[in-house]
Amino acid sequence: MPSAPSPAAPVSVLIVTVDGQATPATWAPSAADGLLVPLQQVVGGDVDVVQLHPLLSMWVHGEGLFSLPFNPLASLVAAGMGFKAQPYCGTAVFTGGVDEDGADLTLSRKLAGTIVEMGEELRAAPEMLAGYVRAAEPFLAHYR
Repeated sequence: MPSAPSPAAPVSVLIVTVDGQATPATWAPSAADGLLVPLQQVVGGDVDVVQLHPLLSMWVHGEGLFSLPFNPLASLVAAGMGFKAQPYCGTAVFTGGVDEDGADLTLSRKLAGTIVEMGEELRAAPEMLAGYVRAAEPFLAHYR
């Protein structure tokens, strides 16, 4: 008799809201869909992934650019990784990349801690935050 498949290991993620809050969470991937269901629930619909680095994936709403609020922290993280072409909108979820089978990997504590610190610094500097929002407005206006 074949043994039941072992459950996938829990995955550490970081949820980044549009107000710059970065909240760690641990999700259990489902055998059928991996992290798809919790990702869709958190971003509020269809998800799209931005592979920022082999060890850092950012998941956002697939249509967020057209209607969701600007996410300064997610955009700042992406820009810091060389993805400066567009701002990102709505809640973002960061994971640790994918393995050779395409399964999501856990986000390292160090990367999560760095993003949390960036969020704290951004919220502590309202003038910097306001400038970043102003810089994104022309791009966003083109899509809305």
